[in-house]
Amino acid sequence: MDEIQIEFYPPETLKLSPIETDGLILDIGGGGEGVIGKLCGRRVVSIDLDRQELEEVQNDALKLVMDAGNLKFLDGSFEAAAAFFSLMFLEEDRLGDVFAEVYRVLKPGGVFYIWDLAMEGAEAGEPPIVCVPLDIELPFERLHADYGCARRTQSAASLAALARAAGFAAVEDESRGRMIVMRAAGRGTQ
Repeated sequence: MDEIQIEFYPPETLKLSPIETDGLILDIGGGGEGVIGKLCGRRVVSIDLDRQELEEVQNDALKLVMDAGNLKFLDGSFEAAAAFFSLMFLEEDRLGDVFAEVYRVLKPGGVFYIWDLAMEGAEAGEPPIVCVPLDIELPFERLHADYGCARRTQSAASLAALARAAGFAAVEDESRGRMIVMRAAGRGTQ
């Protein structure tokens, strides 16, 4: 049996503050560690395709099994949306649908917060899987997780292009190294 080859990127640390909004926050891929639900509590509606991932999460978010590319919410239902290391797990050809759906369910002026991994597609002889060990500092808790996925090309620029194509008016990029950190502001934003 062949061993799975994994390229481990250097460990990273992200310090997070709660998303400042009085309304509801949509959490795309809210299973796993449930970071957004831990950070913002009952204001969060976490969706994930994997029911077990949601069942294992320990936070106060409302958890729903749902496809991020086919959201069942009415237009303008959320003040904010977040994707914390979840876009990297979605099929590349579905990312445009996800951005379009997030844009649709955000209220005017709503913001899509994105944290993810920048990576390059595999070249001959490179491991097919990439993984980044991540320390996550919340105001009241410190978490550790290893986020890994099949290698593909993904960058802050490629995600920003998807956001603009979906209609987001402005994209703020605070990415550094392998960490993609950005905010895409919805319609009605100056």
